[in-house]
Amino acid sequence: MLSPKVLSNILKWCFNATIKSKPFPLICNIWITNKCNFRCKFCYQDFNIASKTLSEDKFKMAVDDLEGMGTIYLYISGGEPLLVDKIEERIEYAAKKIPYVHMVSNGFLLNEEKAQKLAKTGISEISVSLDGMEATHTKYRENEKAFSNAIMAINNLKNYAPNIKITCSSMVAPWNIDDQMELMKLCDSLNVEQRLTAFEDFPVVKENYIDDFEITDEFLEKLKVFLKCYSELHKDRFLKFIEIFFESKINDNTSSEFELFNDPCLVPSFYVNILEDGSVSPCHGVHKYHNYQKEIFNINNHTLKEIIFSKEYKRLIQEMRTCSYCRELLSSCYIRPRLVFPPASFFKYTVYPRIRDIFGF
Repeated sequence: MLSPKVLSNILKWCFNATIKSKPFPLICNIWITNKCNFRCKFCYQDFNIASKTLSEDKFKMAVDDLEGMGTIYLYISGGEPLLVDKIEERIEYAAKKIPYVHMVSNGFLLNEEKAQKLAKTGISEISVSLDGMEATHTKYRENEKAFSNAIMAINNLKNYAPNIKITCSSMVAPWNIDDQMELMKLCDSLNVEQRLTAFEDFPVVKENYIDDFEITDEFLEKLKVFLKCYSELHKDRFLKFIEIFFESKINDNTSSEFELFNDPCLVPSFYVNILEDGSVSPCHGVHKYHNYQKEIFNINNHTLKEIIFSKEYKRLIQEMRTCSYCRELLSSCYIRPRLVFPPASFFKYTVYPRIRDIFGF
């Protein structure tokens, strides 16, 4: 059930976006640091660049602006957020101002003490990354305790932070497809919700491409079997996109399900990213657009509110309505919101398909 504040801010966005042509971010993803204690083979981070962390002052100033504009969902990611000094204080500050605060972690540092501290912050949800059973998860994260510590993190949150929703973030890829059935059962046994994402062929990954990343017909057949079993237990429209996305990589699939990507993308009008260096963007697809000015769109030089309502940023949002980033990478960070918002998209891509499935037309 939506709280009065959340509902009010959604209505405020609808009015501002349609009547005043002045949309604001309902959702914000703060990539708080690029520091990480893992070196995952499939990661989008470029570990050759210097480590940076968004300063506490800039973090709080951004949160203040987000609250003032009407943001309802704050996602904190990295890197590894738990490497940030006094991260609990930042989370607590944000949770007092933003209705829903969600952090993703590899879980390696989430011991009993950390779980107890997080329990007091007011954070709504923590996702722990788990991309395979022990041998697979360990191999691709290159840390022998990666799997055991992730399980430890989940159990510590269950025992010491029962007020926090726990989810398991799992990537589906050629190199872990044989683990997916067992991993699904593991998440069910732990009584945590599992959220699937597709392996994203980022530019950094392409530079280190190995055979294990190759999408083959054999992988597609295994994927279809797994997704069919998974969908019987978990209703998730995103699953269909995972299957079509991988098929399109080798079969040039033009299924009508990809109609989503033929419609103008509205995500930039209600979503914003803030990176560890302070740069602001509506989507990671901005690197394709000449109108993206990293120096101007940076909270070290301007307030977040000034950036969001600037003429330059508004032009960027308009230009990105024809962006093809999601078609190429299927980033769940953008696809999932795109399926449920604005209200017209929610009906078209979530409600109507369910009605169609029920009545068979």
